[in-house]
Amino acid sequence: MKKYILILFVLAGLTMCGRAGDTNQTVTGPTNKPASDSNGALVLLAAARATPAATGAVIPTNKPAWESTVAFGLTLTSGNSESVLATGSFRTHRNNPTNEWTLGLEGSYGENNAVENNETLHGFAQYNRLFGERWYGYARTDALHDGIADVTYRFTFSPGAGYYFVKNKQTLLAGEFGPAVLYEKLDDEYHTYPTLRLAERFEHKTDEHTRFW
Repeated sequence: MKKYILILFVLAGLTMCGRAGDTNQTVTGPTNKPASDSNGALVLLAAARATPAATGAVIPTNKPAWESTVAFGLTLTSGNSESVLATGSFRTHRNNPTNEWTLGLEGSYGENNAVENNETLHGFAQYNRLFGERWYGYARTDALHDGIADVTYRFTFSPGAGYYFVKNKQTLLAGEFGPAVLYEKLDDEYHTYPTLRLAERFEHKTDEHTRFW
């Protein structure tokens, strides 16, 4: 039961963190302009000391906002067998014409007849550098823990290239490939070896509040 309470508190914290604010802001103030003065030096001095709020200037920051999503699931069954499965995920990303950042965290915990059968935690961070409308290079790192498979930890580091097959406001479809290096502790043994990463990313927005991926 303590594990369930801890999971709920962690997911509640992620929910609070998932509220991304829009950083596009403007600074406004009174629109009164300094009155003309016969002494030009005084007018120039007043203008030099005037702040944007005092002069009524509008200064857009034009910074891209972080867009975040939080998901939570809980499944309970009772009868011939009793089971519980709790899942949660958090994802956030920020894009501009040349750079894309994506961060994610997901985990699950489950039991069947008081026997643990699911215990995973996975997080990742990825940076994309766009070379044009379609091609981009990326750097990505993944971290995984799987208690059922005796994976104490597994870290993967991968540079590579990607291509957007579809890219518009509603739909994104991209493919990625590149070499990778894997470090892990499995069954109390340490392993390091090279591997190859192949991945695809798909996302479709039906409106401002709903998307499939």
